[in-house]
Amino acid sequence: MAQYTYPAIFHTASDGISVSFPDLPGALTCGYDPKEALRMAAECLTLHLCGMIRDGDEIPEPTPADRVVLDENEHVEIIVAAL
Repeated sequence: MAQYTYPAIFHTASDGISVSFPDLPGALTCGYDPKEALRMAAECLTLHLCGMIRDGDEIPEPTPADRVVLDENEHVEIIVAAL
């Protein structure tokens, strides 16, 4: 079993939290509260990486969390996927 760890950007708005992965374009999800957003982020990362592996795509190296550029109302969380 392989383990992948990627930084995710959590953007908080009045209607919930959107999550994106700067190293994985198209890997997007959201949640109503922090707990749901974290759960959805882990699921999103797992499914996205499974699809990349299935399609034979190269898995990119994760950006160090301290190098992720953030906007207002954003923070970084480290998300782990075990495949």
